[in-house]
Amino acid sequence: MKLDRAFYESLRLEVQKREQSFTKKYRWLFVPVVGVALITWGIEPSIERLFDVTSRLLIPICVLFSVYLGIKSLHADKASKKILINLARENGGTYTENPSLFGEKAAMFSQGNSNEASQCVTFQGKDGGRFRLFRYYFSTGSGNSRKSFVYQVFTVSCVGIVPHMYLNYKANKYEMSLGQKLSLPSEFEKEFTLSIPEGYHIEALQIFTPDILYEILQLPFRCDIEFVNGEVLLFLENIHNVLKDFDKLEAQISGALKIVDMLQPKLNDLRWAPVGDKAYSL
Repeated sequence: MKLDRAFYESLRLEVQKREQSFTKKYRWLFVPVVGVALITWGIEPSIERLFDVTSRLLIPICVLFSVYLGIKSLHADKASKKILINLARENGGTYTENPSLFGEKAAMFSQGNSNEASQCVTFQGKDGGRFRLFRYYFSTGSGNSRKSFVYQVFTVSCVGIVPHMYLNYKANKYEMSLGQKLSLPSEFEKEFTLSIPEGYHIEALQIFTPDILYEILQLPFRCDIEFVNGEVLLFLENIHNVLKDFDKLEAQISGALKIVDMLQPKLNDLRWAPVGDKAYSL
């Protein structure tokens, strides 16, 4: 999975030139506002009068500035979408603006309400596994107690069927609490909680070994990991704007692939079977 930095740089310069052109073209709209304030000061140089006129001009100033910021944001959003579409094309995949979460088995996708996915890049790896990168949103509570959570999600399928597990990075805003909590080595206990189905602690400790936990802590971002239904999902910090945070996205993809590559041999060597009639899902 690769990002085209040359494409990003050309797009960044294009957006920069467009913003400069827009600013140069429409900055005269602020001249009348400033002019009226200066004329008022010249006619009646009193602070009270100037304040009165300026307060009346505050609404049009705010409207103009809001329009300017809105158009600037629109340019950045369009460029971000182009980067993701190009990412899909460069890797022989597809881009979907609003993918459905129907049928998803991951526990994170059933948290809270108003669950939505967006800006999804999907492609097949050389070994046949499916890679996905998308934004995930959900909220909890209502009214004044409503909280919103947004993640950048990276998934890889065909990693092997293992019991359902969730590694929660405690520094994340959202705390996952599922199934049975498994004790981790003391140096990692304060950083993570590991949720597993009852009776599957041996399999969990074969996967989340100290070297894996250490590497997760070395990543330049926080990361939750969930195994479910033959797929590994990494819940990463949200990227608000791909154009502005291209380096962060690049680091996330590189870090996620590194963790998956480290996990794969452990998954390939893992031999397990259902424990009696105990469920192996959370």
